[in-house]
Amino acid sequence: MRRCLERLEENGVVDASHLGNRVEYSLNVQHMLAGLVVEASRATELFTRFLADQISRWNEQPL
Repeated sequence: MRRCLERLEENGVVDASHLGNRVEYSLNVQHMLAGLVVEASRATELFTRFLADQISRWNEQPL
């Protein structure tokens, strides 16, 4: 996880604040990919809603 965040920082997608031996990361909302990062973070929620919607349309309900 840390290496991934470091790469995102190197590319400007996230900003890092160094506080002692801790590093806090935040999304750089000015970055051109920030919107995609937000959408990707909601993927599980969106998929669950999609799946529930599709199942609700079935003529025969699952057990």
